[in-house]
Amino acid sequence: MIEPALAYPVLRALGEGRNQRTLVRIVLRAMAIMTGVVGLYFIFESYRRLANAGDSFKESTFNRLLSGESGRYDPTFVLVIICILLLVRLAVVIQVYWFRSTKADALPESAFPSLPLYSQLVRCSGELLATASIFDSLSFSILIWAIPVRMLPDFLRNSFNPVVFGIAVLLVGLIIGFSILMTCYMFADLLAATEDRTRSLRHIAFGSALASVAETGVSEASCPSCQQPAIPGSAFCDNCGQRLLP
Repeated sequence: MIEPALAYPVLRALGEGRNQRTLVRIVLRAMAIMTGVVGLYFIFESYRRLANAGDSFKESTFNRLLSGESGRYDPTFVLVIICILLLVRLAVVIQVYWFRSTKADALPESAFPSLPLYSQLVRCSGELLATASIFDSLSFSILIWAIPVRMLPDFLRNSFNPVVFGIAVLLVGLIIGFSILMTCYMFADLLAATEDRTRSLRHIAFGSALASVAETGVSEASCPSCQQPAIPGSAFCDNCGQRLLP
C-alpha cells in the first residue's frame, strides 16, 4: 500500500509525545510574543486617545474625591494608573504563556502524551481567565470612579455611591477570578489523576506479562529497543518509552 507523501508522516509525527510537546511550546510562546506586541500597541493607542479626551475627566469621581468640587484634579493621574494596570496585566499574561510552554516542554515521555499536555493547557486557560477577570474588574472600577459623574447611568448615579459600587465590582471580579482558577485547576488535576490511574493499570498488566514470561520463558511481544516484554496493543514501551505501534 502506497502511503500519501504528506499526510501520513505528519499524522505519525503528531502522534508522538515529543512532537506534541514541541508544538504546544511553539504555539504558546508565539502567543506570548504576539500578545506582547499587540498589547503594547493597544496601550499606546489607548493612552493617546485618552490623553486627547483628558478634559472630560474634570468632573470625575476621582476629581471630587481628591480635589473636592474645585475641579483642579489632573486627569493624567488616572491615565497613568490605567496604563500601569494594562502593562501589569500584559506582563502577567506573557509570563503565563511562557511558564506553561516551559512546563509542557518539560513533561516526561508517556504512553498518553495528550493528557498531561491538555492538563497544562487547562491550567493555562484558568490562569488567563482569572487574570482577565481580576484586571477587568479593577479597570472597570477605576473607570467608574474616573468618568464624569453626569455621564454615569441614572440607576448608578441616583441609587449607588460610585465609590462603593466600584469596590463591589472589584470584589466580585476577584471572587469570579479565583473561582475560575480553582475550577480549571480541579479539571487539570482530574486529568492528571486519570493518567496516573491508567499508568498504574498498565504497570499491573506489565507485571502480569513479566510473570508470564518468567513462568513460560516465552514473550508474545517485546520492545525492539530494550527487549523487555511489552503489553499487547501498547503504543509505547513501559520500560524505556520506545514507540511500539506505527
